[in-house]
Amino acid sequence: MASAHPIKPSTSWRSWQVAAWLLGVCLWASLFLTPRLGLRLFWNLAVPVLPALLVLAPGAWRNLCPLASTALLPQRFGLSLRRRLSPLWQGRLQLLGVFLLFAIVPLRRVFLDQSGVATGLCVAGLGLLALGMGAVFDVKSGWCASLCPVHHVEKLYGSRPARTVRNAQCGPCQRCVLSCPDSISPRPLPQLRMPAARLAGALMCGGFPGFVWGWFQLPDGSFSLQQLLAAYSWCLAGFALSFTAFALLRRDFPAHKRLWERLFPTLAIAIYYAFRLPALFGCGAFPGDGTLVDLSRHLPMVCGWLLPVLSCLFWAWWLLLRRAPVRPWSPRPAWAPQIAL
Repeated sequence: MASAHPIKPSTSWRSWQVAAWLLGVCLWASLFLTPRLGLRLFWNLAVPVLPALLVLAPGAWRNLCPLASTALLPQRFGLSLRRRLSPLWQGRLQLLGVFLLFAIVPLRRVFLDQSGVATGLCVAGLGLLALGMGAVFDVKSGWCASLCPVHHVEKLYGSRPARTVRNAQCGPCQRCVLSCPDSISPRPLPQLRMPAARLAGALMCGGFPGFVWGWFQLPDGSFSLQQLLAAYSWCLAGFALSFTAFALLRRDFPAHKRLWERLFPTLAIAIYYAFRLPALFGCGAFPGDGTLVDLSRHLPMVCGWLLPVLSCLFWAWWLLLRRAPVRPWSPRPAWAPQIAL
């Protein structure tokens, strides 16, 4: 078992963490109190910014994520059981986190995008799950490095960060997981002998571009069995096509495996912003869906395709063409002086 002292965040980041957590709580409360505004701020402002942040500065996001701070609350106050998570169960939880991501995202098309209460309850459920994992397992092992659905998007997009950011969540390193994602430059497919974790990485790397594409092929609709089936059908069909292409390329061109591991995450984020940026400004395929500020009457028609093209070129340059040193998200803190394994 790990040493019993609670972790202490870096004082230079503590105020930012508190501010980010309070902002997250206010945003969550707005989903119930002012649903129309809350939905717009949550789905059309906060969520669209997140993928870019995960590419450019995943370490900053790991420091400030409100759910991460929630999961670490039991650790901060010395209330966690701090059970060690075996590599076997770490991999299993990572695979479960991928399934959670694939299960939740299509529900946006059915009712989450239209219901502040439903979105708020979903966020609350994830928050309670994060708190529970932090209350049982050691430091970041149960939630931030395993079960969190966003963690798998972090690993997918965060292979070439702009800079390394100081780890503000952890005190002395407790070696809570076999391979700390904060202190290495993670690849979408982990190299450890953890079958479940490798399967989770393969599903994300190969299938996520098609999954994202499928999600954008359907407009928001009212809750019905037909809409529910359509949402999952589009996402899963896109996933199947993308994952099949990924698997065939890795099989037929094994010498270029690292290229495929970089190409498919690039496709995923390029597809996302190719659809999402026009929609944010009212120029999307489904008028009104996902609009933050409707500028369709003021923007020239060329913006409908220029924004996606420029976005795709940027992500291709950043993730595929740019020469960048291998960087971790955060430097590993010094090891705790005594750790009883």
